[in-house]
Amino acid sequence: MWFLKNKKKNKNSDNASSMVLAQNLRRTAQYVYKFNLSLSLFREAIEIIFRSARNFNIHSSSLSTSYEEFSATISEISKRTTEINQRMIRLRDEIAYYDKLLKSKIDFIIKSLERMRFLSDSMNELLDIHKDISVSFSEIEDIADQINLLALNATIEAARAGDAGRGFSVVAEEVRKLAGRTSQISKESKSKLQRLTQFTNKMKEEIGMITSFVNELLQELKNIENYFSSIRGSSEKVTEDLSSISSAVQEQNVSAKEIEKRAFDIARISSELLNIVQSLELVSKKLELIRID
Repeated sequence: MWFLKNKKKNKNSDNASSMVLAQNLRRTAQYVYKFNLSLSLFREAIEIIFRSARNFNIHSSSLSTSYEEFSATISEISKRTTEINQRMIRLRDEIAYYDKLLKSKIDFIIKSLERMRFLSDSMNELLDIHKDISVSFSEIEDIADQINLLALNATIEAARAGDAGRGFSVVAEEVRKLAGRTSQISKESKSKLQRLTQFTNKMKEEIGMITSFVNELLQELKNIENYFSSIRGSSEKVTEDLSSISSAVQEQNVSAKEIEKRAFDIARISSELLNIVQSLELVSKKLELIRID
């Protein structure tokens, strides 16, 4: 009786142990399943992170290269802008120099025109004097003709008087000769004065033509002066704009260098991240070796 009770008790104990063992096996199987599942997920995550890190490293390297090229381009633009700005400054200075030189030439021409106008006025006064002298010569000729006529009449009267008028006749003849000589000199002087008047008129015409030409030249020079002033103003505006552009490019260059530095930092971090992921992948492979099937 005792044996049967003891056997029954052992059987119940075995059943309980079997249940515990089965329960432990199920738990172990669940742990193994979860471990294998976690290992698979971990490996997939490592692969995803590895691909992402590798792509990030590639893109960060490309970004760093792009920023290097951008920085080089900005530096080249800054250099070219500075060169153009310096050339514009030299051009502006040259324009200012020639503008000043042109102003001095214009002032000289204006003074020359004033002298030519004075000379033209003097020519007009000289022509008026020529006219007065010509009138005086005509009056002298008339007087000489009258004296000649009077001397001729005196000679005739002296001839009628005979011996008594012989001395008077000689004087009258001398007076007539002097009147003739005076008339001849007056005509010659009048002829010379006419030639001088013609020459003076020709000079006046030449002065008028030169004055007209110089006035046209003066107007052209003033137009050139206005053109130079416009160019000078434009060159100063361009110089100011180039200075602003140069300053902006310098600021962009500083920003580009800062971005380039950040890009290098990103590339360094991405490289470190890639190394970490590779280490995790190595750990994953080691865990794979102890995987429970």
